[in-house]
Amino acid sequence: YGKALNMGYKMAILKVENGNQYTGNGILDYICDDEKHNNSIIGAFACYADIETAFIDFWVVKNLYGKTGSVLYRQIIVSITESETKEYQNNLNLIYNHFSQIGWLIADKLKVQVMGAVHNNTDNLHAHYILNTVNFETGKRLRLDEQTIYELKILVGNYLYYNNFDGIYISNYLHSKY
Repeated sequence: YGKALNMGYKMAILKVENGNQYTGNGILDYICDDEKHNNSIIGAFACYADIETAFIDFWVVKNLYGKTGSVLYRQIIVSITESETKEYQNNLNLIYNHFSQIGWLIADKLKVQVMGAVHNNTDNLHAHYILNTVNFETGKRLRLDEQTIYELKILVGNYLYYNNFDGIYISNYLHSKY
């Protein structure tokens, strides 16, 4: 990634937000809004059914482990560059497939249920991934600390890079710390 940074290229972005912006139904309505994604829901990962019923699956895991009082979800947004958005505008199915693979990578890495949708309502195609806050294997609460976010950026950045997208910018602070 260093070469791209030194040459002034824009890079993909991975951003983590906490789950306090919306209720469960509110975030589901937001990411499933046809005006924002034009029928580009990419699915539910490690959930029994589909995106419309994913929160039921979230609650099953939370109830199983007695973790119903925690934050309902966390959100990860992955955005590709404006130039890549223009390049893939005529082949959106390919982008949706790549964003779907990223959803599986996140679910597998963190061992949490994930649902996602691609939005194309900005200059940069981006995917919203909504994560359950309880690990489905251990029942532990999801911790998205600096180390975990750094590892996610490496994981997703490598996936993007090896599939001919720009990598994800990783700050020198985190890079030097870990």
